[in-house]
Amino acid sequence: MDGHHDTGGALRAVLDRAGTPSVPEGLLDEALARGGRLRRRRMMARGAAGTLGAAALVAGLVVTVPALGAGPDRTAPPAASGARSTPTPSASPSGGEGAAVQALFPDEDDLRGLRYRGGPMTGPDQPAVLGPQICDSTVVGPARGAVDPVDVATMGAVLPEVTEEGVDDASFTVAAWTDSRGWQQLVADTGPCRWIGVEQVPWPGGDRPDRLLLVGRDDPRWVVAVRRVGTRSVAVSIHRSGTTDPTVEAVRLVGLMATRLEDSPWPAVGP
Repeated sequence: MDGHHDTGGALRAVLDRAGTPSVPEGLLDEALARGGRLRRRRMMARGAAGTLGAAALVAGLVVTVPALGAGPDRTAPPAASGARSTPTPSASPSGGEGAAVQALFPDEDDLRGLRYRGGPMTGPDQPAVLGPQICDSTVVGPARGAVDPVDVATMGAVLPEVTEEGVDDASFTVAAWTDSRGWQQLVADTGPCRWIGVEQVPWPGGDRPDRLLLVGRDDPRWVVAVRRVGTRSVAVSIHRSGTTDPTVEAVRLVGLMATRLEDSPWPAVGP
C-alpha cells in the first residue's frame, strides 16, 4: 500500500476516534492529493502533533478544498469536543454588502494567471490570515486575553495549470477587530490562532510597525504579507513558482488591498 493510502487510512481512523462525521472518500483523497504540497509548506507536524493535531490537519485540508474549486457543498467536519478548529465561512454576502466586500480583493487581472474559485466568504471566528495559522486550542494551548476578529472575509485563487513545482495558489484575507490588540497579538503570535510553518523576515525596504512578512520554513516560494489598516488588516498568502517572485507578488497584492481597505466602510468596527 502506498504512502497516500497509508496516510488516508490513518487520518480516517483519527477522525473516527475523534467522533467526527464520515468524510466522503473522494473528498479525503482530493484533500490528501492537494495537501502534499500544503503539508510541506505549512509543516503541520511541527505544531499539530498527536491525534488532535492530525485531526486538525485533515480539517484544514478539507477547508482548503472549496477555495481551490472543489465545490461549495464540501465543508469541514466539526472539531472534536473542546477543540477549536478553523470554521467553515458563511456563503458569499449579497447586495450592497457583497459589492463592498468584493471590492476589497484584487481584480482577477491583477493576479497574473491565478483565477478565483468562487466569491468572497465571510464570517466571524476565523483566522486573520487564511493558510498559515492554526486555531485549535488543544494544539496551540490557552490564549488568555486573546482577541478574536469580529469579522473576516476570504477568497482563494489558483493557477489553472499545475506546474512541475506543484500548484500555484493564493489566499486573501480581510480581518477586523474591535481594537488594536488584535493586530498586536497577530504580530506577537499570542492570539487565538498561531503561525505554523512560517517564520518572520524583514519587510522589503525596512520593517514597519504596520507590516508583517513571513516565509515558509521549508518552502521559500511560500510568502505571507500582512498589513494593518487601523483596527483592520489585509493579508496575502501566496505560492508562486517559475520566474514569478512570490515576495514581490505578495507585497504588491497586499498593498493593493490595503489601499482599497482604507477607502472602504467594511467591516465598520473599532475606533
